Amino acid sequence: MVKTIILAAGSLKGLKSITDKPSRSLLKLGDKTILDYIVDVVREKSDKIVVVLPRGTFKVSKPDIVTVNQDISSNNVVEAICLGFNACKHEDDIYVILYGDIYAEQPFYAKPLINAEQGLYPSITVTIPSIPRPSYLYLDIDMISAKVVRVGEGNYIHAGALVLHSRDLKTLCTEMRSIQALLVKLSQRKELYADVWTGVWVDIDGPWDYMLAIRHYLSQLREQILSSEANIASTAILDGPIVVESGATIDHYAVVKGPVYVSKDSIIGAHAFIRKNVFIGSKVTVGAYTEVKRSILLDESYIASHCYIADSVIGEKASIASFTVTRNIPYRSLPREVLITTTLDVERLKIGAVITKGKKVDPHSTLMSATYY
Repeated sequence: MVKTIILAAGSLKGLKSITDKPSRSLLKLGDKTILDYIVDVVREKSDKIVVVLPRGTFKVSKPDIVTVNQDISSNNVVEAICLGFNACKHEDDIYVILYGDIYAEQPFYAKPLINAEQGLYPSITVTIPSIPRPSYLYLDIDMISAKVVRVGEGNYIHAGALVLHSRDLKTLCTEMRSIQALLVKLSQRKELYADVWTGVWVDIDGPWDYMLAIRHYLSQLREQILSSEANIASTAILDGPIVVESGATIDHYAVVKGPVYVSKDSIIGAHAFIRKNVFIGSKVTVGAYTEVKRSILLDESYIASHCYIADSVIGEKASIASFTVTRNIPYRSLPREVLITTTLDVERLKIGAVITKGKKVDPHSTLMSATYY
């Protein structure tokens, strides 16, 4: 068994415009947070789990998890790792470190624990992003030995998972204070294994990253799960994989074509059309005759009647008046400043608008692509 440190205190970065959540790790994926999603995967193989959360954040309400707090203004990854290491009292053991703002398929989080059990450490999970960015930490891999040969160059990037012995963590926390410097040292000794991840991977830095993560999450739905405490009109049409939580209302003649997730106490008005990769948070209202597709509507947002919302992210408590239309264009047509950090294919991805938290949009507005309102 190994100890797992989950880094969940990272700042909101580009997501602070749409949510008041204290951390990206606390964003919702269906009825759970990203953090819950990770914990559920690693719990079985971890001797101890330590979660580093922003100071002032609620503790994880699970008895087998230790919570420590980091000042959110710090946003220092090494400090967060060392806080987790301190919570384990520097015990002589193998440690898996997972970045809590990474969305991936479940094996991504499980594989480092398997590597630790098999003695493949120190190791780093690497991947190849769809779109290269200068800010990534690049690594060069020898595919025969499966080891890192150079840090700071190469085709692979640090994907947000490490397996380290306690002696390496002691070096990191007391001497180097730099992950890159530690990786350089380990690679020069020819000790650092590279675990190449070729599956779905999204580094959730901004609204578009979150939208991609939600889309993949929804694509995994396979059936209709309708709460007995939801109010679904007899004339409503539900087609495909759909989740409707308790207290939600779907009014007469509304059409919902999955994959779609409708959270607690939300309302979908008469004749509304909700289709294809839509996540609706809690206490959201979608007015009559409004169409929503491939979008995220966060908690307590309000979309009035006769609107068209596509490929967009609607922030918490935002309000969109009637007859509002979003425009959407292919991601490849946008300026390079619009960043998405993922391994997913973005060739057919379209981008709409971002409505910031609490924003009120006037009637008959036309919202432009890749624009924050």
